[in-house]
Amino acid sequence: ARRNAALLAELKADGLLLGVVSNGCGNVDRLCDDLGYTPYLATVVDSRRAGVSKPDAGIYSLAAGNLGVSPSAIMMIGDSFERDVRPARSVGMMTGWLQGIQSRPCPDSSLVDLSLRSLAELPRALVARDLPEAPFFKAVACKLEEREGQLWLGSADARVLGAVPGETVSILPLP
Repeated sequence: ARRNAALLAELKADGLLLGVVSNGCGNVDRLCDDLGYTPYLATVVDSRRAGVSKPDAGIYSLAAGNLGVSPSAIMMIGDSFERDVRPARSVGMMTGWLQGIQSRPCPDSSLVDLSLRSLAELPRALVARDLPEAPFFKAVACKLEEREGQLWLGSADARVLGAVPGETVSILPLP
């Protein structure tokens, strides 16, 4: 969790709005607080509280509304093509494909603006992009999943973050 909080702090210091979009059970905000992520987050959208869950694209529209930012100014970063990338793109967000250390093939590269092996690569990838003078996005979102009353990343997700599989870690950045 400390590694994730440090990444969030770095992204926020770079001027990005950060947020969480999660298929949670109503306690995602409390879990983010417990993990030390809350000071870095501009919004937390918990599917149980929002009444809409991924892959319904409405959850991403809700996050954009909460941020007061057009979906076209948001990059959603996720590791599930069907629950993260496809629905976020359908509302006009830019998308980042978290392919993981094993470099899973992207189902449709035409829907992806940025590919990452881990979230730790995000700050460097943003600097490396040939950006216009105005920021190409103002928000980045990553996913959290709720399992057994806690936020978890599956073993593949944990590897993506460089965490130990089963460790309770989560991160969703919105620039």
